[in-house]
Amino acid sequence: MLETREFQQFVKAPANTRYEYFIQRVIQSQEVWIVIDQSNHIKMAGDEEDTILVPVWPFKEYAQCCLEEDMYDCKIIAIPLDQFMNEFLIAMKKEGILSSVFWNGFDTTIIEVDQLLFDLNWELSKYRKIH
Repeated sequence: MLETREFQQFVKAPANTRYEYFIQRVIQSQEVWIVIDQSNHIKMAGDEEDTILVPVWPFKEYAQCCLEEDMYDCKIIAIPLDQFMNEFLIAMKKEGILSSVFWNGFDTTIIEVDQLLFDLNWELSKYRKIH
C-alpha cells in the first residue's frame, strides 16, 4: 500500500524523477499498473505528434488520480513485471507503441520500449545482487 506522504512527494515530482521512481518501485513490487476499458482493451493515449502511448504507473493510486471523467467505466489493473517485460513490451515494440511512464496529469516520460527494457533489466540486476 502506498503511503500518503510518498504519494504526495512523487505525484508532483519532475517527470525524470518519477521515471526513476517508477523503475525502482516496479522492480520492488514486481508489478506495473495500467488502465483498461470495459472491453478489457488497454487504454492508450497520444502525444502532440499523434504517437500512440501506453500509460503505465508504479502504483494503482497514481493511475487513479489521472483518470478523466470520460474514463468512468475503466479499470486499473496490475500486470506482473515479468509479463510486462516479456510479453507486453515486446508486443508494444512490434506495433511501434511507446510508453508514457508515470503520467501525473501534467507531464510524463515518453520512452521507447528498448530503453525501458534496458532500464528495467539494469535495475533488476542490481536488485537481485542485493536480495
